[in-house]
Amino acid sequence: WQSHRLQSEQGLVSSLLIGQDVPDYDAGLQLLMRCGDPDVIYLNDLPDAQTVHSALTLARVGHLVIANANAASATQALSTICRALPVGAQPALSEQIVAVTNQRLLRKSDGIGRVPAYEVVQNTSELRESIRNGLDVEVVLGEMIAGSEETRTLPEVIARLTQEGGVTQSEADAALRDYPTF
Repeated sequence: WQSHRLQSEQGLVSSLLIGQDVPDYDAGLQLLMRCGDPDVIYLNDLPDAQTVHSALTLARVGHLVIANANAASATQALSTICRALPVGAQPALSEQIVAVTNQRLLRKSDGIGRVPAYEVVQNTSELRESIRNGLDVEVVLGEMIAGSEETRTLPEVIARLTQEGGVTQSEADAALRDYPTF
């Protein structure tokens, strides 16, 4: 269990290492809730249905939960989370999720440093209804994304970065190689 006080003295960051401090994610989340009342909880992975369920429970009781789900797109990440939940848990997810993001760090065209390219899928009423009803969110989002103001897709953001000269076309192509098409 490691804690780090922020220089501003207005916050404290504590971390648990899976396999060292606790045996698994769920045990870590249980310990976290017994030992304190965190404002923000960050999970580096959602490895199983129990962890997804625990994260959802924490969000439901008022914690901001930020979780990493390894996926090629925000749409795939949300689909993976939906499939991991037991039948009947989708309505709770539909109300708790705020947004899903996906990020890639691309080499700048000048070769010095990197620039983030990210997509954002916000939880709209249409998406909320789709999750609640157990629909395939990848299909639903594929239909919703075209022309949506609530969504910025990775290809759109990378195209803008390329047009502005921030990244090369070859870097853009490499970043989108595994990006799913709808």
